[in-house]
Amino acid sequence: MKAVFQAPTEAYWHSVFSKAQYGGGISPFKGRRFQRGGGLGDILKSLFRFIVPIGKAVGLKALETGGHVAADLASGEDIKSSLKKRGKRAAKSLIQKGTKRIVRKLQTGKGLGIRGRNKAPIKQKRLRKSFKRKRPNKRDALGNL
Repeated sequence: MKAVFQAPTEAYWHSVFSKAQYGGGISPFKGRRFQRGGGLGDILKSLFRFIVPIGKAVGLKALETGGHVAADLASGEDIKSSLKKRGKRAAKSLIQKGTKRIVRKLQTGKGLGIRGRNKAPIKQKRLRKSFKRKRPNKRDALGNL
C-alpha cells in the first residue's frame, strides 16, 4: 500500500518561519534587544559638536563687548554709538578668529614629501670579509713567491 502525500498545513509553515522572521531562530542571526547606531540623534550629535564651539566663542565675545559698552556708558558715551562701534569690532574679531581656525585646519599640500626630505641618506652596506674576493697567490710549484 502506498502512502498518500499530505501537504503541510498553514499552521505548520507559520510555526517554522515565524521564529526566523522575528530573529529568534538561529542564534548568530538574532538581533540585539536594543539596537544602536545612526539616526536622528547621530545627526544632531554631529551638529552639536559643530555649533557648541561657535556658540561659546560668540557668547564670550558678547560678554566682553557688553563690558566695553558698559564702560562706555559709564564714561558718558551714547548707547547707540557705543553698541554700533563695539559690535563692529566684535564681529570683525570673530570673523578673523574663525578664518584663522579654518586656515589652520586646511591641508597644506606637502604630503609625504616632508617625511622624505628629513630622512638620512642611505648608507651603503659594507661587504663582509668572507665575501671579499681573495687574490690568488703567485707561488710556484715549490711554494716560493
